[in-house]
Amino acid sequence: MRRTLFLACMAGVAFVTLPSDAVVSAANAQESTGLEWADARIKWQGDIGQLIIRIRDYRLRRQYCRRPHRDSKDFDEIGLQQLEEELALLIREFGRIQAGTTTATRGQSGASYTEGTYPEYRGHEVTDDMHWKLLRRDYITDAQSRLKQKKDELARAPEVYCGPPSPPKKEIGVVNPPVQPPPPPPPPPSVDPLAGLERPTFEAANIPPLVDFYCTQAEKDAALAQIAAEIAKLQGQIAQIDSYLSALGARRSELASKGVEAHWLSSMDHEARQAQSLKDDRRTVIETLNTTRGLIESTPVVDCTKKVGYLPNLPKSFTAGI
Repeated sequence: MRRTLFLACMAGVAFVTLPSDAVVSAANAQESTGLEWADARIKWQGDIGQLIIRIRDYRLRRQYCRRPHRDSKDFDEIGLQQLEEELALLIREFGRIQAGTTTATRGQSGASYTEGTYPEYRGHEVTDDMHWKLLRRDYITDAQSRLKQKKDELARAPEVYCGPPSPPKKEIGVVNPPVQPPPPPPPPPSVDPLAGLERPTFEAANIPPLVDFYCTQAEKDAALAQIAAEIAKLQGQIAQIDSYLSALGARRSELASKGVEAHWLSSMDHEARQAQSLKDDRRTVIETLNTTRGLIESTPVVDCTKKVGYLPNLPKSFTAGI
């Protein structure tokens, strides 16, 4: 702007300064030199640069309270909206500066253009379309991208129940008329997280005792059949526990989506661990039964009608179930 006034004085042209900071020539000056657009461009770059810094440094919370609490998302939503409105004004100003500069440098006003009169950008003069494309990319597009990131971050921030909203603070010396406070939000639902669900219970497994020998093959076969029946029963119990764990997981997901208090979810996690422990116990018993089956299979069958103390020659590997 100072250079504009200096050039005007040297040319003997009278100028006046308007409240809008635009410099216009007097009646004896036929046309504007267009240099006021260069000053406006420089000011615009400074303004949008400051706005980009404000958007970048705008701090959001990690989580918010649910409305109508004073720590809800309302405050930051308004703050980002104000930044968006400022950016819209600067975008319109950019279009006005580009149009005015183009008119002043491309002959529509009859003004002559001298290279270097206007500030270039990234090596491009104002008469080059790339000059304006790069300006828009580096400032406007960058600001829009940063603002969108902030808005997306705010939208993703979790909202939790923080209790009823705090009453507004009264200023000393100011008498506020009584205002009927809004009704408090309903408390989180009180629920029984295990309603309709019951952890399965089972009797202890019936493991046949180990003996030194069997008097008949039928006795040995009966013991092996009992082992097989017990393993089948335990496998069925494991299937019941798996169904119970699936129902627990579905119920927990349902309650979490309804925003129940955290201790209800913790109680369900504890119940799931108890059910998993029961399932692990069933697997351990199956392993014990398999070991017992192997010992029974190695137990000999002897003729028990003979005198006590007389046994046939047994194989050296015989261990009597030990």
